[in-house]
Amino acid sequence: MMTALLAPPETGAMLLLPVGHGSPGIALQRALETGARLEGAGPIAGTFVVDGDRGRLAPLMLNAGVLILAAPAPLCGQSRRATA
Repeated sequence: MMTALLAPPETGAMLLLPVGHGSPGIALQRALETGARLEGAGPIAGTFVVDGDRGRLAPLMLNAGVLILAAPAPLCGQSRRATA
């Protein structure tokens, strides 16, 4: 059941979690290159919430050492919009 809660949606809000040697800056840059939109910082330092397409994000995030997880509002904030 926990796996289903953490599985990222096909499209929509996703939490990017760099692991190992994954760089938060590189993760965000690559995510934006796929057309994902930054929604804001994640609940853990170095994480980001983006709105994007899992199929486009997955290959780049895997190569960058970044896990893609679901970004439920209770964990990642009700208002995930980044402010410019």
